[in-house]
Amino acid sequence: MDARFVQKIRRKRVFGVHIVLMFAVIAMLILVLPGRLWNGDDMNDLASLEKTSGIEFVLTRARNWEPRLVNDSLIALFHYNLTAWKIITPLIFGLLCWVFSHFDRSIKQETTFYQFVFGLCLFFLIEPREFSASVIWYTGSLNYLYSAPFMLLALQPAFLAVTREQKGFKSNPLLVLFSTLMAAYMLQMMAVMLGFILIAIIFLLLQKQKCPRLLVAQLLFLVLNIGIYISFGGTSIRSNLEIAWYPNYRMLSLADRVFQAVNYGNEHLIKGSALLFLFFTMLIYLLVYSKNQSKIVRVLSGIPACFTLLCILPFDSLQANTKISIIKSLTDCMANHPESLEYGFRSLLPCAVVMTIVLFTAIVLMAAFQEKRRACLYTLLYIAALMSSYSMAFSPTIFASGGRVFFVTDMLLILISVGLLKELMESYSSQIGKSVVYLCVPISAAMFLELLHASFRIIARF
Repeated sequence: MDARFVQKIRRKRVFGVHIVLMFAVIAMLILVLPGRLWNGDDMNDLASLEKTSGIEFVLTRARNWEPRLVNDSLIALFHYNLTAWKIITPLIFGLLCWVFSHFDRSIKQETTFYQFVFGLCLFFLIEPREFSASVIWYTGSLNYLYSAPFMLLALQPAFLAVTREQKGFKSNPLLVLFSTLMAAYMLQMMAVMLGFILIAIIFLLLQKQKCPRLLVAQLLFLVLNIGIYISFGGTSIRSNLEIAWYPNYRMLSLADRVFQAVNYGNEHLIKGSALLFLFFTMLIYLLVYSKNQSKIVRVLSGIPACFTLLCILPFDSLQANTKISIIKSLTDCMANHPESLEYGFRSLLPCAVVMTIVLFTAIVLMAAFQEKRRACLYTLLYIAALMSSYSMAFSPTIFASGGRVFFVTDMLLILISVGLLKELMESYSSQIGKSVVYLCVPISAAMFLELLHASFRIIARF
């Protein structure tokens, strides 16, 4: 093929990524354009800022609430300027979509283009209440959306070091450390970064492989910020103040708390962001099916996707005359409500079934990748996604915090799904991978319209 013709195609695909990036920014701008400050945290913090300096505001929050030093500094810097927020939020979202497609970037421009489109589309499949609390809400967006791309950028050096693809971060130490700082004061993101980086370093040492100095420096820098976080009291002050949201929380045993958090997190996967989890498990099935000739392996790998699909289908409507839907009885893992914990067979069965599916997904995910190291890293990210939501066992605001507690979980699931798409397009079938993206686009468009409608409803209440 003529070299100039190939170069022309490459330029078109790079241009295509830029077009999609622009579309992502515009789409988010449409969603946040009608936004306004909400009653509660937004108005209370604005009133506090009017009475004191930005530095004093940040330090007071750190001493009397939770030391989110970076995020509260952003709040103080913006001073609840809605115009600035409406301009910067779409740009942050564009950065997030770029990170999705470049975290485990393909050497093929065409694959990178589809990775970008897929990551963008999957974002709009997250649970609507989670979207509103993490993106549409002014304070929530500065805490969650603004931190998310930097958390993923902070994870990339460890990922590239283990996969022996280290060129991506050696020349950008300031970017790595800055990204680490930007996400270090969000507790869930802090835990994900610490666990992932630490495990990567231990793995490299056990393999007697050279550990990049920057990775060690990043770990030390993260530990330093964790120390600062703890020195202000961590979440202990906030937990004591917010016990009112769950008065009986301290009466629960550790086992009860973990039981509730695990079921709450699992319910989110199969019901809250079920469409996202469906595409995630479907890609796993397509990859395992392509790799294995064994019929048993192929059937088993499709169980998580089929189960998730059954959870999405409206069986309650189809079986209106049936007292108890069989599907619902097997998926209602939150039948144990906070005020009525029971451990009978009927309540434990759906918990066991859903937990089995969630854990089995990790096993088939390991089998989806050709390269063992990449398979282990993506499985580790999946476990981190689960642990992020399960960590709410240690907070009395587990139910009061709403959907934003699952934002980190869903961002990691999107990241893994984009990686699965890359594996499918490069190792097996580019056409099947494209078909998955084509299927996701109209569903995502419909969800975007629903989110837009929901945003106007939420804003109208405030």
